[in-house]
Amino acid sequence: GGGVRAYDNSGDISWKAVYTHSESFTFPRHVSASPSLAAEWVSKYSTFSPANTVLNGRVPQILTSSVSNPFNALSIRGYPNTSFNVKSALIGALDVKVPIFQIFRGIYTLPLFFDQFYATAFGQVTGFPYADSGGPSILYSAGGGLRVKLDLFYEISLIFSVEDQYGFQNQSGGTNDLFFQILAPSFQF
Repeated sequence: GGGVRAYDNSGDISWKAVYTHSESFTFPRHVSASPSLAAEWVSKYSTFSPANTVLNGRVPQILTSSVSNPFNALSIRGYPNTSFNVKSALIGALDVKVPIFQIFRGIYTLPLFFDQFYATAFGQVTGFPYADSGGPSILYSAGGGLRVKLDLFYEISLIFSVEDQYGFQNQSGGTNDLFFQILAPSFQF
């Protein structure tokens, strides 16, 4: 999907265009691969930060919404607490999910029904023209993790995850980012 938005900063109009697309392919034994692409362009760099293309690394938070809006910021993995305000950016990624095993489900596990234990891996490339260097900047990152999915009282899905994301360009804020998270995909905040 995509869209266009206009920003009026005291009579100075700038335009932002966003395009995102992802696919999901399932292979034998329930292995899945999800390539994705995100592109964003603004007509001119603005002093009003949200009117620019904003690239954000993960910010440690206790509670956050899982719903992301590409008009607000595009996500770069492996670059925690890092933010870039640029005129345009292109992000390509490949995420892979490999089931390790299905966990026993039954009356003896009430109120928790464990569903899946699986490994994840990703590779991501982010390209953008960076004003300070005058040329394009490219950020590479890769990582993986382990996740377990469970249902609480048949209705509430929770995913417990331990992930490690590594950004290869240290001078741009890339580092090893190991974190734990609990995802609640059935809740919208």
